[in-house]
Amino acid sequence: MRIDYSTLKKVAKEFGHDFQIEAGFEPGTSDLKYMLRFGYWGQVDIVRLKTIFEPLFFTVTSAEWEDDDCGWLYCYYIKKK
Repeated sequence: MRIDYSTLKKVAKEFGHDFQIEAGFEPGTSDLKYMLRFGYWGQVDIVRLKTIFEPLFFTVTSAEWEDDDCGWLYCYYIKKK
């Protein structure tokens, strides 16, 4: 599973250059997925994020949780359909 640099440039243009991407396997499966994190676990518009990845046959989901010290934390999972 690959993501072109041009796709990451679209993410940077849409949301800013302050993001990180990690790759890993979904727990309990052999499904590879990417996790995007913006700033320090910042929230972005998932609909706009989906417009970048879903035409490339990826699904986009989000996860959020509340941290006692930092407040709400958000990340976004990108997985091949």
